[in-house]
Amino acid sequence: MKINAFGRTNLKVSGIGLGCVTFGREIDDSAAFRIMDHAFESGITLFDTAESYGGGEAGEYRRKVFGTEDVREVSQEYHSSERIIGDWLNAKRCREKIVLQTKMGL
Repeated sequence: MKINAFGRTNLKVSGIGLGCVTFGREIDDSAAFRIMDHAFESGITLFDTAESYGGGEAGEYRRKVFGTEDVREVSQEYHSSERIIGDWLNAKRCREKIVLQTKMGL
């Protein structure tokens, strides 16, 4: 895996990142852990998430804005993607090896 400098910081990140938008939405905790395990073992060190990813809030947004009920969601928990990633980082004890990129809506 190619490793790149992250802007003008001292951070080094993998050339490919793992998008975690479906964690807690279409993908439950167990499957998400397997995906993160595989990504990390493959050299991916950049994980992308957002406070609006996962069940709950994302589903509520789609209901309000699009008038649709998303039956794919495995969780109605708000911020489930971030929680799942945090649980994985805690279980694997590898926080210092992962660059976690997140966003928040206002």
